[in-house]
Amino acid sequence: MKKARIFLAAAMSIMLSACSQTKDLENTPAPVIGEFSETENDDKTLTEDHDEGGGSITDESKTDLYGDEYHDYDADEPPLEIKRIPEIYEGEYTGNTISDPAYDSLEIQKNGDGTYAIQVKIPFLTQLYECAGCQSENGILFSTVEWGTDKKVEGSISFDEDSATVTFTSGWYQTATTENSYQYHKTSDTPNLESGPDAHPDYSSFTGEYCDTNNDPSLEIRQNEDGSYLIQISLFREIGYDGCIGSLDEGKMFFTSDERGGVSGSITLDNDLAVIRFEQIGYFENAKVTTYLFQKTSDNPNIYEAD
Repeated sequence: MKKARIFLAAAMSIMLSACSQTKDLENTPAPVIGEFSETENDDKTLTEDHDEGGGSITDESKTDLYGDEYHDYDADEPPLEIKRIPEIYEGEYTGNTISDPAYDSLEIQKNGDGTYAIQVKIPFLTQLYECAGCQSENGILFSTVEWGTDKKVEGSISFDEDSATVTFTSGWYQTATTENSYQYHKTSDTPNLESGPDAHPDYSSFTGEYCDTNNDPSLEIRQNEDGSYLIQISLFREIGYDGCIGSLDEGKMFFTSDERGGVSGSITLDNDLAVIRFEQIGYFENAKVTTYLFQKTSDNPNIYEAD
């Protein structure tokens, strides 16, 4: 009986000792690298207890627990500037003929309603200032009635990277020349639209002044009091005729002159183009070129009459 009491006392002593060690472990803080202070959002900021260099972490330069630096931004700071990305077709294109946008260019500007304002300049032939375009599956379709509602011009523009091809599909003269497509390459994302002339020449009238392919006034037509026409023609670096007499017949003007071996031919109009076809060229009877194009620039001819 005495041995049982001794065993029971020993067991109780061992249990009390174990409980005491467990309680001591609960009250002993775990080893830490540094101290942390909790915020309302449970974000923890590392203090400098572990920083050998000393000092404190300021608001100007903070690091998260992974050492990444971040900055606070003032709500009053202006937002970052967002650059406008040019619309894919919009811009200025220069032609391959003389590479001068003043005479040879394509301008495309996108309007707020999704349509396009387009200007086309073809050197020595014509300039279109009031084309309206809309996007199509293959590029842009455009048209203009600036030459008159009965002389509507239509065409399309296709694109290949920075190259554009303007193709006229109607209202464009194709008898004297088979070319109806013109090439341009993009030189700027910013179009440079110009104001068209305040008054367009009367393209239905033969009377006026016309320029040749060198942009020189080379065809003058004036109506005489008797209803006939006085015509002056200058062919660049070839020959000139100052006293041709013309007459109208069913919309075509026929002219003759005894100058320089005799000359005869006809003139037809197509929008702003006058097309001269020589039937007889006097001294140049064997000339290979018999058809010439002139662009109308004014309703007022500048006739030079020798004394």
